Amino acid sequence: MLTRAPRESGSWFWGLDDVVEPGLESALLTAGRMSAVLQKHRLLEPEALEWNWFQLGKGGLGIHSRLDLVGRSLDEPQLPEALRSCRPAGHPQAEMGGILVLGSGTWFDAAGTPQREHRLVELMVSPDEIGPSAEISVHHDIWGPCDFRGEPHPVIHAANAPDSSRHWRRS
Repeated sequence: MLTRAPRESGSWFWGLDDVVEPGLESALLTAGRMSAVLQKHRLLEPEALEWNWFQLGKGGLGIHSRLDLVGRSLDEPQLPEALRSCRPAGHPQAEMGGILVLGSGTWFDAAGTPQREHRLVELMVSPDEIGPSAEISVHHDIWGPCDFRGEPHPVIHAANAPDSSRHWRRS
């Protein structure tokens, strides 16, 4: 059984101010590039996008949107407009918050058997005009030398750690 922590157990953040332009199109291109690397290593197969809405001067609206990616890709030219069309009708000034790329990934159990897990790796990109960013986070204990109870699990760690040939060296 794979245990999931309520908060991330590891995360990596990139401020992209000097790398990409702010805005939705750029955020989706960033998500596409990053998810392609994660997908190559079977860590994240994008299935849906989720985001919240906020309004300047009011803050978060408590409204969330989800768009399934079945038959779509993150580099599809029509995707930004599809996300914008989800704007809540009662809040025409609403803006999009961080966009979470949801999907499943593969990890290896103690027997070396591949297992699929929804949200194995999470990818979030920000279309924020103030500063574009991206973050990858994990909530599971498979990459550490011990499980969340503090018990060593060297076989699981060896099968899933970044230096594992199963994930990171596979082309």
